Amino acid sequence: MRKNILADKDPNEPRNADPASKPQKRFLTLFGLTHLYSAITAIIAIVYAFTFRELVSILQILFNANLWSWQLIDIVSSVCYGLLWLAVVLISQHFYEKQLSVSGVWAPKLFFIITGVQAAIFAASLIIIHSIAGIY
Repeated sequence: MRKNILADKDPNEPRNADPASKPQKRFLTLFGLTHLYSAITAIIAIVYAFTFRELVSILQILFNANLWSWQLIDIVSSVCYGLLWLAVVLISQHFYEKQLSVSGVWAPKLFFIITGVQAAIFAASLIIIHSIAGIY
């Protein structure tokens, strides 16, 4: 009598499938989510960059900055914001991956915290822009 070696396996699973592939696929899916959430964090920060540049321009007008120094102020503020943007994206990616490696599961709480802080900064800058533009 022949023993059925496939009796304890899932009938929908291919015969040559690696039994360790399910946890690996799950980990790769979660790892992909960390990159997706980092990309969303980066996109939000890029959108905020346009608001930040507008805020710097309004502050230059408000404080009567020298016309010759406008371009320098604009370039330096853009470079500083770019470095800050890079730091935020890399740090958030590190924390997303660290959370995944420590807990083994993905809880979007950290993503919502980082996104909430970004939204609060964005809202504050819009309030400042509109209050200054309303006064000026």
